[in-house]
Order: sequence, then structure tokens, then C-alpha cells
Amino acid sequence: MVPPKIFLKASAVLERQFVAYCMDSWVKRGATEQSIPKHVNVVLGKLDSHPIDVFPFNFLHYVQNNLSHLLNSFIQLFGSSLDDTAKSELRTFAQGGKLSESPMHMRILEAFQTLKKQKDALSQSIKQLNAMVKDLEAKPKDSSYDEEIRELKAEQAALINVVKEINKKDVFNFLSDEGLLPNYAFPESGVVIKAILYRKEDEGEDPTAKKKYKKSVYEYSRSASSAISEFAPNNSFYVDGRKLTIDQVDLTSAQSAK
Repeated sequence: MVPPKIFLKASAVLERQFVAYCMDSWVKRGATEQSIPKHVNVVLGKLDSHPIDVFPFNFLHYVQNNLSHLLNSFIQLFGSSLDDTAKSELRTFAQGGKLSESPMHMRILEAFQTLKKQKDALSQSIKQLNAMVKDLEAKPKDSSYDEEIRELKAEQAALINVVKEINKKDVFNFLSDEGLLPNYAFPESGVVIKAILYRKEDEGEDPTAKKKYKKSVYEYSRSASSAISEFAPNNSFYVDGRKLTIDQVDLTSAQSAK
């Protein structure tokens, strides 16, 4: 089998490989399987307290204390294959660009902080919906009462499912999706949408029974150029044999494009 070829001057490729190299070096220096939790909910739960012995702080502490050595030894692996421009871009990624770019360890931390903000915004929306349901239940019933309650509870349940999906996301998959670890896709993190799909459940033999909806959460990724049109409100796109229509976008938990 012929190994795949790669353009070594592509800074995005080198950046991902350098993070992986740092992590590999960290493991060789004693980090164990328990040093990195499987799911991101463990990381997000400890993010505000900054415990030095919990990921990502244990890894970032190692990187900060050994950055010069890690960077130089990584560059030496390529011999003369890297030109001065590629080396300079890699150093800027690792060390930061003064006020223009964050160093590598801060980018990793910021990725988790952004995810936590999204989760916190979703949790706040869930609380607001719960309060709206209670307020509505305390008012006199009218013809639209049942439908309004049902819609609010359906939206609340859907957001709870999104939070659950965030919590159980694999840490390595998250870092790969954020463009911080290598993957097999073109090195572009793209735009990720968390879609909540509603499907009518079988009503059985009773046609008068209230319709129930089964809610499922999916993640779809598109390049920025495609996402700007496909993920826009009222637009539709096709994926996994489905036609999905964007009926609303939750701006409170959405991540702004940079």
C-alpha cells in the first residue's frame, strides 16, 4: 500500500500534527489513560475551577513547561522539508502572535470554554421554558392551552437532548472536530449544526389518540461556504436520506463565526 501524500507546507496540517505530537510526548512522560476523560462533560464540569490534575489543564501545564523543546524537536523531525515560512507559522501557532493570535494551549482551552458557554446557554433556555410552562399552567385554560403546553414541553425536551449529546461527546472527537487534532478529512473545522428531528410515533389502532413525537439529535458539519446557505433559516438540505429544513436557529447557544 502506498502511504498517502501530504503537503507539508499546509499550516493547518502541521498545527494538528504538532498538538498530536505534544500529546504523544505527554503520554510517554507518564500520562495515563485516566489522565484524559472519555466524555467532555467531565472536562466542562471542572473548567471553572482550573484543577491542575484534570484535563485539559494537566496537558496544557505540560505543554507550557516544555514548549520550546517540543517545538524544536517536532521541527527537527522534518529535516529540510520545512521552509522558513512553514516554521514561522508553526511557531506562531505554538507560541502565539503577540496580540493577534492566542498560543496553542489557549486555543485548546478556549475551545472547551466555548462549548461550555453553549451548554450553559442551553441550560438557561431549558430553565426559561420550564418557568414559562409553570406560568401557563397557573393561568385559566383556554382553547390553545394544551397545544401551547405541549409545544413548550417538546422544545424543552429537545434542548435537554442536545445537552445530553454535548455531555457524552468523546473528548478526542471534539478536539478533532475543532481542528486541534488530525482527522481524515480536509483540515477545515467547518460549521457544525446540532439538529433536532421530530418524528411521529405510531398511533396504534386509536386514530383519536394524541400524536406523540420522537425526538432525535444529530450533528451535521459543512464547510463555511456551504453552511452559510444550507444552515440559514427556512433553507433545506439533504443528508442521510432526509430532507432537513431549518425552521429556527438558537442564537443564544450558537457559536459566532470568526
